[in-house]
Parts: sequence; structure tokens; C-alpha cells
Amino acid sequence: MMHPMFKTAFLRSMGWPEEWIENVKMIVQNIWEKNYQKKTQEPEAPSQTDSLHEIDDWRYNNGSENDALQTYLALEPVLRCEDPIEYWVSQQNTQIVPAPLAQMALEYLGAPGVYFFIFCLYTDF
Repeated sequence: MMHPMFKTAFLRSMGWPEEWIENVKMIVQNIWEKNYQKKTQEPEAPSQTDSLHEIDDWRYNNGSENDALQTYLALEPVLRCEDPIEYWVSQQNTQIVPAPLAQMALEYLGAPGVYFFIFCLYTDF
């Protein structure tokens, strides 16, 4: 779910029933709400000359109750993302997404075996 290129598409490609996918989304949402969402702070208002940040701030602050996870999951998957850790670090460093969302993604993608498992599925390793 937190890999920006796959999200729920990976689960569908593996033939998971929609009910299972909805259960996974509910589990991820519960983890987000319990451990990360409370840490989300309102972003500073962007300057008038920084239109790209205004677009990004709008994208991540107009979901239901400013829910950055729901907004992220509703966006189309990233077309090319060979390294999801690098992706989330860059998102965090540029403040494109709220820091708690990037932190959650980095913690779960950085768990032993998770990234390697995804790597093996999509390479000739």
C-alpha cells in the first residue's frame, strides 16, 4: 500500500478479492489514525510565488478531515519508482507530503524483508 508505484494495484494483480483489499486498507487506515495522523500539523501557508507548493498543499489538505493517507491512496500510482525508500525520503525532504505520512511509509517499507520481497517480485533476482 505504501509503495507509490503499486498501492492496491499490486494486491489486485496477485488476484486478491476486493474484500481482502478493503481489509488491508482498513488495517493501514487504523495504523495511520492510531500512530501517525495525530502528528500531522497544519502546513504553513505557501507564498504567492510558490504555486507548485500551493498545489501540493491543496492535494494533501483537501481530503476527508485532512487525511493525508486517504489523499495519497486516492492519487494515481507513480508511474516509475524503482526505489520507494528514496521516493519517500525525497517527499519528506521537500515537504510535499506531511512528515507523518512519509514517516509511516519509511517505517513500513524499511521493515526487514518488505522491500526485498517487493524487489524479488519485480526483478530477475
